[in-house]
Order: sequence, then C-alpha cells, then structure tokens
Amino acid sequence: MKLDFLFVYGKLREHYTFEDTFDVLSLITIPVSTTGKLYDLDDEAILFEDESSTVYGNLLSSTNLKTLLRHTDAYMGYNENDTENSRYVRVVKKVTVETLGEEINVWCYIIPSSRRYNIEKKGILVENGDWLKYIKEKKLKKLDDKTNLDSKNIRDINAEK
Repeated sequence: MKLDFLFVYGKLREHYTFEDTFDVLSLITIPVSTTGKLYDLDDEAILFEDESSTVYGNLLSSTNLKTLLRHTDAYMGYNENDTENSRYVRVVKKVTVETLGEEINVWCYIIPSSRRYNIEKKGILVENGDWLKYIKEKKLKKLDDKTNLDSKNIRDINAEK
C-alpha cells in the first residue's frame, strides 16, 4: 500500500512550517480529522487510538516522503525495530478530508498503548481535539491570569499608599 501523506496534529503542525528544518520540501495541506483522543502532557501533544473522539490536523506532503518520514521518525523517537520502547509509533490511520468528506489512509504517530494509562493520569485531555486552538486558548488564559495578577498587585500597591 502506497501512502502519500503524513497526518500532523500537534507540534508537528507548527514544526513543519519551518522549511529550513529538513532537507526536503514539505507542504502543509488541507485540514483533516481522525478518530482518537488528544492529550497535553508538558506542552506535548499525545494522540491515542479512540473511536469515540475526533482529533483535527493537517495532511503533510513532501517532495520525498521517505526522507520526510526518516526525519520525522527521529524527531518523534520512533524506531521501527523496537516499537515497544519507541516514544511514538508510526501507524496507518484513516483520516477524513474535511472539504471532500472522503477518507484516505495516511501515516500517523501515536503513543504506544503501554504508555496510555500514565498519560491519561498525568496529561490534560484536549477536549476540542484541536491542538492549535487549544494552545492558543492556553496562551490567552496565561496572559489573562498575568494581567489579573498585575492588576491585583497595582491595587495592593495603591492601597498601601
């Protein structure tokens, strides 16, 4: 089976926007979705197989998919000769092309099932299934929290006068 795309859903969506990262030309393509649960563990997107939830991302194509996958395997800590001890495993997943409503098979990195329990206990479920939206909301909340803290400190200083 020939697979022409890589599904990127977390930091890889951001990572591949920097063309100087790899020696192959990559292109973020159209939005897609797949089944799974997405978690945030120390600002890292973690994807598990799960038929009850949806995760959103993009298809990534390349002028040289074999080289792209080799680079991505190293980045994601995947070793095809030792999948149980790999940080992520590369699997074939079915994704839905949002604009066409069609399904295709693509490469995707997920966490090995042996690590699922630990991630579910320590990670934060990304309920909307979209890492980029989640990170944006998280940054806005931190900014809002900082603004509220700064306002409180100013009020405290003024009260002391």
